[in-house]
Amino acid sequence: MLHGPKHLVDGSSGRRPATGWMRVPVVVFAIVAWSVAAAAAEPVHCGTSRANDERLRAQHRLVNERRQILAVPGIAVQNNVILVPNDDTIAPLGRAFNLTGKSVTFTRTSSSSFRSETGPLVFDDDLGSQLTLDPATRYATYTIGGFDFPFFGTSRRTLHISRYLAIYLETPPSVASVNFRQYTDAELLLQSIPVIAPMLTTPLGQTNFRPPLVYVKESGDQVVITWFEPIRALGVQAVLRSNGDIRFAYRSIANTKGGALYITSGTEPWRALTPIAATTDPPNDFATSNPPDIVAMLDIVSASADRIGSTNVVQLRVKVRNAIDRAKLGDDGSLGLNVQLSPDAFLSATISGAGVGGDRVSSTFFAASGPTPLMKVEGDTITITFAQEYALLTGPSDGVLRVAFANEKGGDTADLVGRIDVAPRPARTDFAAVGTVESFPGPISDAFIVPSSNVFSVWRRVQEQFDLDPEEIDGLAVYQNFLTLGVPVSSVGNAGVDHISIGSSISSTLPREPNLMDMHTIRELWNSSDDNAMLVLLHEFGHRWLFFIEHEANGNVSHALNSGGHPAAWVDTRAAFPVLHPYDCSVMGGMTYTDNGNGTFTGPPDTCSASYSWLELYLMGFAAPSEVPSFFYLSDSDPPIDSGTLLEGETFRATRNDLTIGNVQARMGLRSPAYPDTQREQRVLFVLVYDPAMPLPAADVDFVAHLADVFRDRFARATGNRASARTDFGTPLRRRPARR
Repeated sequence: MLHGPKHLVDGSSGRRPATGWMRVPVVVFAIVAWSVAAAAAEPVHCGTSRANDERLRAQHRLVNERRQILAVPGIAVQNNVILVPNDDTIAPLGRAFNLTGKSVTFTRTSSSSFRSETGPLVFDDDLGSQLTLDPATRYATYTIGGFDFPFFGTSRRTLHISRYLAIYLETPPSVASVNFRQYTDAELLLQSIPVIAPMLTTPLGQTNFRPPLVYVKESGDQVVITWFEPIRALGVQAVLRSNGDIRFAYRSIANTKGGALYITSGTEPWRALTPIAATTDPPNDFATSNPPDIVAMLDIVSASADRIGSTNVVQLRVKVRNAIDRAKLGDDGSLGLNVQLSPDAFLSATISGAGVGGDRVSSTFFAASGPTPLMKVEGDTITITFAQEYALLTGPSDGVLRVAFANEKGGDTADLVGRIDVAPRPARTDFAAVGTVESFPGPISDAFIVPSSNVFSVWRRVQEQFDLDPEEIDGLAVYQNFLTLGVPVSSVGNAGVDHISIGSSISSTLPREPNLMDMHTIRELWNSSDDNAMLVLLHEFGHRWLFFIEHEANGNVSHALNSGGHPAAWVDTRAAFPVLHPYDCSVMGGMTYTDNGNGTFTGPPDTCSASYSWLELYLMGFAAPSEVPSFFYLSDSDPPIDSGTLLEGETFRATRNDLTIGNVQARMGLRSPAYPDTQREQRVLFVLVYDPAMPLPAADVDFVAHLADVFRDRFARATGNRASARTDFGTPLRRRPARR
């Protein structure tokens, strides 16, 4: 099991998505989004999953359909690092913050309107007094002493000043209820609490660096609120004047990764819905083997799609015959809602019987898990809100929106005849670009979005540029020198071997594909040190073979070793060849447990994830089955072991379950080809995607080249020098028979 800044944990629920159950050929994608970890406390997550892989492939197809409209600059190689300029096929929909060194002033022109002007920075260096924030709510309440502040037809004196760079005029939302990474247009337009925010962030958006201090200074006819953090040089200010004017000032947002300028009363007229399409659906019009109470929950009564005002934010509503009752689904049950917008554009959601924590909602360019304002299940109605470009890129939809709601035993469908055209106006105003806005017929909003990256698009660019043979490339490690959203993830690809994976595309009967690894921003979080970077890189490259196995014990098939493509936390995965410490365990998951011989076990003294286990070396083709010693996993532990349990140095009671390689082979069969007739040299190319609008520092290229050097050494040591990694670009190898 892996914990802390040097650890990865599997974030998947382990439940099977609701697929393969429709009376029409519609694919449901159940996607999990992964939050960025805290630098010192939160676990680093691995986002590798088949569902995520499918979403990225669909995204890749969609953006490349429109590739002819995009400028695609050339690619170069320097110091054995492939340099790829970023474009909208790789990291679409990003909106970089562009107000540094500027102020935006909102002049109140009536009880419900403002005029804005963007100009040079005006920043008050006298910060005033520091506020003490409540540690649970992370805001402080301040009462204006000298005046009533007029705001959208009301007057306010009480300000709830949040750490997350916002001033709420009513009680702020619970910190626990905001579990998404950043505000897009969709999340912003769902805000119904009056707020004045120069740079609205979220708890997950503020966990990977020092939180700002908050200061307030009241003088005469104004109150100045400042968010300040000296070490990372964050300085953002809001000024509220007695006449209702507001000024935001941006000295620096430091490494804040995503946020939004937003002013709302929560009740503006622009929030009225504009219809796009609606339909009704007859009852009991589908075949299914579900019991009657589940059928009633799946039976679509009506469906509609509406635009919020004239903006780019769309709401889909599906009403069913009976209210959604999660208890009747059971903890392992779920319902899947899918809307096919075009052949490669989709919107989907999973409603989990285990509760909203197991819910998922996604589109072609978006994925989230757990509670989110973007999906509400209220009685018999499901509402999904999304910014249309997150499903359609530039749009529009093809005209017929096929809605399907089902589980694995069948379900209902309905067609919405309507077209999601390009929005009449975006929700966002680019305040840095427009200078002056005389009035706002829609939201006062400027969302700055950190994009996700798509390694499939990077691979296509690189493959086309150099005419690379996918049979000859084993891995592509993709880094960026700009901020990206998400966590490390790999596509797995196909190593072309047999009997190491249950129900996957790893097979000698299918074409070989490289493992495409999204390693994210250089020098950030898990790439901030050699040890952290190698843990993640060895982990994601290990997914080329690992960890998709089951075993047999006492004549029964068991999934106990596996948790969502990773060794389960309760599995002893002590390293075959320790790299950093004698107690090293696998970078893939599990832990090194010491059996004390009295029914108790003790975890390692510190982080152990640094190498591979003997079982993993066998699956990778670097060890013979006879070399794999017996191993064990733990059950009935006290306290229970899961992916969030911290057991380093802890002693606890558990039941030991011993296994041998024979238990695995009884279920999986014998690995083919078998060691030693296996591929030992792995070819891994290193890529740096860079922002072409900025000069590319030589130090960035050298940083990635250094990681390649360290990877060669660590991979050799973790495999006991039985395998090697070739990371030089060199001359692409000629096609030859697939290697095993």
